[in-house]
This record gives sequence, C-alpha cells and structure tokens, in this order.
Amino acid sequence: MAAGLLPCRVAAQLYQPRPRPVDVQYRHFSAPPFRLIYQVGLYEEAGAMARLLEASAPEMRARIGLDRRSIIPVVLNRFTDRSNGFVTPRPLRIEIEGVPLRGNTLSPRFRDWHETVAPHELAHALHAESGRGVGVGWLLRYIGPDLARSLNLSAPRGINEGLAVWLESRVRPGAGRLNHSMAGMEFRAAMDSSNPWSLVQMLEPPAYTRPFDRYYIGGAHLFEYLAVDGDIPFFRRARDIYYRFPLLGFGPPLWLATGRRPWRLTVDLQERARTEGRAVRDSLGEVTRVRTLASAAGSSFRRPVWLRDGSLLTYARSYHDRPGFYRVDVQTGVRHPVAVQSITEDVQFTLDDRRSSVLFSRYVIDRLHPERALADVFRLDVVTGEVERVTTDERVFAPVAVEGGGIWALRNVDRFNEWVRIGPSGEVDVVGAVEGTRILALHPDPQSHDVAVVAHRDGWQGIYRARVDAGRLTRFEPWMQFADGSIYDASWSADGRHMLFSADPGGVVNVFAWIREEDRVVQVTNAAYGAFEPALSPDGSTLAFVHYRHERYDLAAIPFDAGGGRSWSEASVSRFEGPPPTIVATTGAASADGSEAEENAGGTAYMPIANLRPRAAYPFVVYQRPSSSGGGVHLGFGGGVGLEWADPLALWTAHTNLFYQNRALWGRAELRSSDFLLRPSAEIYRTPSTVVVRRNTSQGMDTLRVGREEYGAGVAVHLPVVLRSNVFRTAIAGGLAAFVRSERLFDGRGDTVRGSERRVTLRPFASLSYRMQANPRDLQPNTGTHVAVRSSFDVWSERNRMSRWLRVDASTYLPFLRRGGTAIKVSARLLAQNGGGLIDLTTFYPRGYEIETIFLDAGTFGTAGLELTRALWYVDDGFVLPPVFVKALFVYGFAESMQGITGHASRRSTVGAGLGIQLRLFHNIDLTLRAAPVYRLEPSDWFVTFR
Repeated sequence: MAAGLLPCRVAAQLYQPRPRPVDVQYRHFSAPPFRLIYQVGLYEEAGAMARLLEASAPEMRARIGLDRRSIIPVVLNRFTDRSNGFVTPRPLRIEIEGVPLRGNTLSPRFRDWHETVAPHELAHALHAESGRGVGVGWLLRYIGPDLARSLNLSAPRGINEGLAVWLESRVRPGAGRLNHSMAGMEFRAAMDSSNPWSLVQMLEPPAYTRPFDRYYIGGAHLFEYLAVDGDIPFFRRARDIYYRFPLLGFGPPLWLATGRRPWRLTVDLQERARTEGRAVRDSLGEVTRVRTLASAAGSSFRRPVWLRDGSLLTYARSYHDRPGFYRVDVQTGVRHPVAVQSITEDVQFTLDDRRSSVLFSRYVIDRLHPERALADVFRLDVVTGEVERVTTDERVFAPVAVEGGGIWALRNVDRFNEWVRIGPSGEVDVVGAVEGTRILALHPDPQSHDVAVVAHRDGWQGIYRARVDAGRLTRFEPWMQFADGSIYDASWSADGRHMLFSADPGGVVNVFAWIREEDRVVQVTNAAYGAFEPALSPDGSTLAFVHYRHERYDLAAIPFDAGGGRSWSEASVSRFEGPPPTIVATTGAASADGSEAEENAGGTAYMPIANLRPRAAYPFVVYQRPSSSGGGVHLGFGGGVGLEWADPLALWTAHTNLFYQNRALWGRAELRSSDFLLRPSAEIYRTPSTVVVRRNTSQGMDTLRVGREEYGAGVAVHLPVVLRSNVFRTAIAGGLAAFVRSERLFDGRGDTVRGSERRVTLRPFASLSYRMQANPRDLQPNTGTHVAVRSSFDVWSERNRMSRWLRVDASTYLPFLRRGGTAIKVSARLLAQNGGGLIDLTTFYPRGYEIETIFLDAGTFGTAGLELTRALWYVDDGFVLPPVFVKALFVYGFAESMQGITGHASRRSTVGAGLGIQLRLFHNIDLTLRAAPVYRLEPSDWFVTFR
C-alpha cells in the first residue's frame, strides 16, 4: 500500500482500505436494523435483500442469543463475476457479490442466490454482534465495538462457519449444506476412512489437505450433534465464556459448555458418523464396481469428454501438479498435459464438432482494478495447446458450440442470467432469458433442434426442454426433475439415443440415463459417496464419470448397459411446482460498473469521506531489543494508544497514535484512501528507531548502535497492476512518497550525537512478480521471479548533505524438483548508499549476522543466497487444548554470502540447515518458526539463526 512507502509505523493498523474499481458508484438507504449500500443500478436488488434479511433476523437473533441492537451495513456489488459473500468486523459489514456462485458447492434447494447467501452471512454478522458478560469482550466493546466483533469471529473457523451452515440448513426444508449431497459425500467419505477427521480438523481450515472447506461441513455436523430440540444452547454458553475470557482459545469454553473434554467430543462425533455411515451403506445395497482411470491423493479430475482417439480430456488439479487440461489414456491411465489454464468454478467446457478444440470460460482480471474479474470465453486447440480469446469483457460462461460455427453461452445478469449467442468476431447477441430462472448449462440434442437445459428455478434444479428459432428462445418447458433431489449436469451420447445426467434422489449423487426409444429413466451407477459428470464413449460401450473417494475426485469408467439399470417411475422424475416459466427478451446484460441512469438508481448517493467515523481506540506496547554486544542504545519498552477511523465501505481509513518510549512522547497520524486509481496516503509523524554508526575513539574506529529520532510529513501514491492472472501470475506495482523530514541521532542518555537536519526526500518503490505459481502443497512458489526495488534520496537538505540509498531484492524459484515438494530459491540483494547508518540492514545480512553491529559505509554491497526447502509432513492437525494447529513440518538448507562491490566490507558467508514448522495459534495467528545451526565461514564459528 502507499503507506508502506512512508517512514516506519509503530502500532498495527486495524483498518485497511478495501480497493474497489474507481468507476463504481454506490448509493444507500436505511432499512433498520440494516443499512443497504449498493452499487448504482441495484436498487431493486437491495430492496429484495433488505426484506429477506428483515424476515430472517428475528429467528436467527433468538438462536444466536443476541439482544443488543445496532445497524448492520449490507453492501451489494456487481462489478465482478467472481461470486462471494463475506462478513468483516472491521468495519462491520455484510458484503455480497450480485452474481451467484457457480458449481455444486452450495445447495440448489434455495429459491435464488439471495436466499442462498444472505442467511449464511447474516448468521456471521449476528454472531459478531453477540456476547454477554463482563470480561475481555465487554471491555473491547467500550474501546471499540468492532474489536468485540473481531473477538467473537476469532473463534475457530469451524465454529463460525458451522453455525452459519447449521442455520442456513434450517431456512428451507431440504436446503443448506447439511442436506446437500455434494457436501455430505465429503463428510461421509472422510469419517468412513481409516483416518477420520478429528475435532480440530473439523474446526480449523486445512492448509494442505483437501477438501479445503472441510471446516464448513465439519463444524455444521458438530452443531447438529450438539443441538437440543432444534436449539444450540451449547453455542451460546461457549460463545459467552469465550467473549469474557478468550485467552486460552475456544477449547475451554467448548469443554465447559458441553461438559465433555475435546478428545471425548472427537470420539463421540467419529462414532456417530461411523454409525450413520454404516446405515447409509446398508441402505445402498451393492455399490457399483468401477475401473479407476486416474487417481491420486488430493487430485480432482472433472468433466471428462471423449476424444477421437478414445482417450479422455479432463480438467485436473492435484497437490503437486499445475491445474489445466489433461489427456488421459483410457487403457493405461497415463496423463499428458494439454494446456495449463484456469477455469470458472463450474468447470464447464465442451468440444466442437470436430473434437479438435475446446471452448471454456475463465476469469480475466482487470489490469488496473485487480478486484474486478470478468468471465470470458476462450478456445483451446487440443493438439497444439494454443489458446485464443473469443470474447472481451462480456461476462459469459458455460459455452457450447452450435451448428453454423456459432457459440451459445450464458451471461450474468445479477441473480439470474440470460442465454446469448457469440458471433465469429466475438460479438454477443441475446437469445433470451427466463424470468426468475438461472440457467446452468446448455446441451443441444443431436437428434432434434431441441436443447436440454439444466436450470435452477424457485428452489428446484432440473432439466428443461428449450427451442431456439431464428436466433430467439421460443420454448422453455419442464422436462425432468426429481421429487426429492436435484439434477446437476447432463450430456448426450454421440447418436442421441441416451441423455446422461447426475442427480441425488435419496441423498447420494449418481449417474442416470434417459433412454429415448423407451422414454424412461434408469439409474446407471450406485456409488457409495458420489458419481457425476458422465460422458459416454462414441461407440456407446463405456461410461466415464467422476467418482468421489476420500480427498479425491477420481476419473472412473464402467461398461455402459442402460437396460440393466434401475428404472425410475415417471412420477419420481417429473415433479415441477408453481406456474410455468415465462420467456422474456432482454436487451443485454448489466454492465460491470452498474452505470444505469442515476434517476433510476434510488436511495441517496454514498459519500465515503462524509461517512468516516472513529471506530476503535486501543492501547499498545512497543519494544526494541538490545544488540548482541549489549552496548549502544536500547529503546526498551514503550506504550501508547491508537485511534482508528474508517467509513463502512473502507474506502477511506485513518490511523492516529501517541506513545511514550525512552523518556519521550512520539506519535503519528495517517490518512489513506482506495477511492482513486493512484491510491494516496498522507502522514505526519515523530518516531524513534536505532541505527548502527561508525565513530572515532582513542582506540581507533568502532561501531555503535545509537537512537534515531525522525519527524516530518509526507504524501504517497501507490498503483498495483496485474499484467496476467491465469495459472501463472505476473504483476507489477509502483509508488512514490515525498516528505519533509528531520532526524536526530542520540545516545543512551538521550544526548544528541548528531543534530537535526531538515530534508526533502523522495522514496520510490517498484516491484515485479513474473510468472509466479504455487500448487496446493508447495511451501514456496515452484516457479517465477520476484524483484523489489526501494530507494530514498534527498532532493534538498538544510546543510547540503544529501543522503541516497537504493536496495534491490530479487528471488527466483526454480521448478526442477517441484513434483517432490521441494522448493529451490535463488536470491540476490543489492545495496548502494552514499553513507552509513541510513537504513536498517538486518534482513540484508546473511543469516547468522542478524544482530551483529556490522557497519556498511558508502558504497555498493551485494548478498547472494541459495535455499532449498522440503516438506517432511503435511500434518494439518493439532490440538484444541492448547489451541495449536500444525500445518506442516519441513527441513531447509541454505548458503549465503555478502561482500562489498565498490565499498569496503569484509566478506560474510554462512551455510546452514535446520527444521521449520508452520503453525496456527489461537485459531488466527499464522506463524512459521525456523531454527538452524549456522556455520559462519569467516570467523569460523557456529551460530543459531531463526530465519
């Protein structure tokens, strides 16, 4: 951020500006207890959201145990196609993207996207507001309500998300992730495995183990297990204990609230899950035996399609492989990469008629506004791996090739979408839309002009028959839908005799087939956990599909025999409720920036600076440790108070602090904004630090650490630019700070060593991250180069003594051993300065010299290093008592050397190797601890480093 270009700060800032596209405007209106802040053009959406939240709030408040009243801001966006909903406590707000989340992660049994996301996020907001009793939370609420809200949401993520999922699953019968087959299969497979989830694994987000969202469903099952007659008194008791006394984590409150030790809860939960799992398996009968074509721990093979040579094309991810399209040999299972590419969450792609190219959609990041990501269609050549862009900023996804060389696709229009046709030049023409309906996929019928459409409407997800005449949608009627399940995907056989689809009647998703000649539906698979995304071979003999097992989505196949499947009655697969859908003609999708006419926007214009308010006042402690020699200035402990400001959208933030240290008062005030393309900040400050200087003594020259007082004022701007964001990411950032400053050096008694001198200083900054990429189990990037350049130079000095320094830090990550989980990092650091003691060089020195009083005078100096890191164990487990979650153990080795290039500096070289551990403490504090014995070549001695 721009503030990072200004002189060092002392106290942590609680409020960070939230970047948003500068062309996005907001309006707002009050609907107590909510305040709707919405992007221009979403007035009707905001009104519908307010009504939904008002209807949901009373019951949720009662279950959560919230009796205080406050206004909760609710922000609605539509500047991006990446769907999300989240709650942030600093400042408190619910923020929701207007477009629905694609894919099968969430339950399709809600009426629409608003009903899917709003109750879940409301649960988080009410949880943040809750808490009773005198203690830490009570005190924090007086210091700043946002701090008390942050305390509540600092509980384990599985408690926060488990509460929200449990509540969302009670909004509507059959809805919510507790009733969702795709979430249920992951939980059952895990608990049926030889290594079932422990309580802490249900509550803490995993770092390196799929499914990465296991704490959502794991936490929800904990709530379901501990609920009493549809109520959760245990949560209210545990939350209140944690609110009053959080210093030991959430484990003791959970123990006291349930009367059971955490290890006992683990045993009980696992036993209940095993019992319920046995009941499900017994009810299934004989499960389908499959031939696994591709499988690996942590792998995900999706949407197989058949190529002409009998191999399969699939989109794959895994722990150590880059995501993209792979060709899989059906006989041997050998995988060959076709192209490394990202894709939208629904992982939809189709082959053209020649089966030589693939149409797919991915998000394209706005270069100047990285928070905006729009979906566009791309074409991939299966033979060469070359990719061309078909559309530009059209917000289209789920493409499918049609006769005549055109492409059908879907385009986002807020909660719903519309059917469009993409022309040869990428132009988009609207085919039609269906009122209140979200279309998920289009599947043209090979034997007719009909189109099988997977669509979601009013809480039911099934297949509709559609017809397009003269480029316009003319018919859209119900076809197939289960009375107690949802349909997720579909595909046709090459000859059109069968339509394959997956559905979950009975709670387990399986593959079904519609036989055209007999007009009947049969169940083709009987999976223990899940079978979906079917693809029938061109000769009709082999059915490929995705088969779920614990921590992996396998690619599997079985001989196809529709006649041998279990038939489902017409009544079971044709239930549709409500009036028939209405086809509507639209004039085009809503623009990304929501630039509708202002008079149609409703509400009142939102002015960020007018909404800037004090949010929190807090005490803090600072400390500066002594040098290794024990001599020189040691600032010691200090303490002070900080005051934080922000507007509800966090477009403007401010920070002020005042503290006492080393027998003096210090302080700083800063204002920052993300409301402009060049993100600005302004600051005034007076801060202390220490620096190593050289001095003359009776024994000659030596070095000494002295205190440094800096005071001044400045402004800065900062601009990040994303050049490419696919699987590999390339980005640059730059900024410039200008400030008037003075500095004074003082000794341990506070006496002046060097008097103050006013200066006008410029401090530019630039960074480049080129083709950076990391797979899920990479401890560091496996490829890419990162370069950061920082400089400071005076343009005016009171005594005409200009100080200048330039520091360059570069790192290159080599991919040679990436499949084995080994990271290779080659680094170099360069420093050029016209005098000594200008900046802190702790991180410039080789490891082993961190706290030595090494003095570098005018000149140019360089440090080079090589580091290897390898994971020993991806633990992803831990303890509730104490609150420690161990992510990974690793070993590392390094060699580093520093020497002068044009200035005088004795060579400093070290080699070493050590152990490291990645931890999460108290549910939210991520730490990487390292310890390594270091051999220092020049003094020929040993040292222990923690870098």
